[in-house]
Amino acid sequence: MIENGDVYRVMAIDKNGFHIHTNDDIERYIRYSEMGKLGIDLAPNLHIGKLKLEYRQKSKLEKDLLYGLNSESIDIIIATVKKKENYLEMKPYLVPEIFNELKWDMWVTKIRNALGIKIDDIYAQKVTEKEETKNEYVIKPQNFIVMVHTFSCSSKGHNLQSIQAVILTKAFDGKGLSSVSIPAGYCEQCNRYYILSSVYEEKRFLLKNALCDFVKDSELSSYLRNHEFDSNEFRSQSILNRCGYSVSRNSLLTRSERIQLLESIITNGVLSREEVKSFINWLIRFQGSNPIMYRALIEWEIDLKRIARDSDSVVVLVKQILS
Repeated sequence: MIENGDVYRVMAIDKNGFHIHTNDDIERYIRYSEMGKLGIDLAPNLHIGKLKLEYRQKSKLEKDLLYGLNSESIDIIIATVKKKENYLEMKPYLVPEIFNELKWDMWVTKIRNALGIKIDDIYAQKVTEKEETKNEYVIKPQNFIVMVHTFSCSSKGHNLQSIQAVILTKAFDGKGLSSVSIPAGYCEQCNRYYILSSVYEEKRFLLKNALCDFVKDSELSSYLRNHEFDSNEFRSQSILNRCGYSVSRNSLLTRSERIQLLESIITNGVLSREEVKSFINWLIRFQGSNPIMYRALIEWEIDLKRIARDSDSVVVLVKQILS
């Protein structure tokens, strides 16, 4: 039944073996212990071979993988590797036959968000722990990155250190934070981050939900002037808005999802728990006397108590609202 050179779709796997559909659409279960006897080197190769064949026969496959339903691509991952976190094993098979590097990044971003896998698991480099700690910088919403055409600091005589910039982004579903890792530069004297314009253009798709600003070198002076006197409240509001926090009726977030987002902001070190509490308190004080903001005020009070982890008060408050 398994002939040399044939390719089959791997439909599902488990710890003992995998299911395939043969060319005459008959399902068969293959045990890993049988693979040597059947001349099968690696089950995932069967699946990738089938993908390549389909890609050559209809170019629609690329569009399906990049823009189709997440479940379709997740099926591909799960059927291809034993652990979904290890789907980087697909890259040698998919690139460049199906995806170039940019499209690979697009697909990885889509699947990372669908599976809830952290960026570190995807872009993990084979470097020592010491090098990784030294060269990895997390870029938060309160930071900005200067886009330059040559790898040099805007201040003459300063040297740039090559780094991996882990840029925090808003998740595609708006319910948390994600991140993208890109090569960048850091000037210790200016305490400023730099990225080549060519790298930015190449990674534009991945960076479209970035929480930090990207500033052209020619516009740096005016950017700094415009943000010189930002208050703490304005800064916090800008950061939370960028992250997707809102109690508006038009917001797609439920109460639980809002708290999930705020906890993600705290976990990623964007703002501390005290800073989040302080800002929501400021909103309540600032808008408390405005009758138009009555509903928003209730939601802020609920969020404040939840983020302070005062569950008993939340229950009482919700009961009062519903009564």
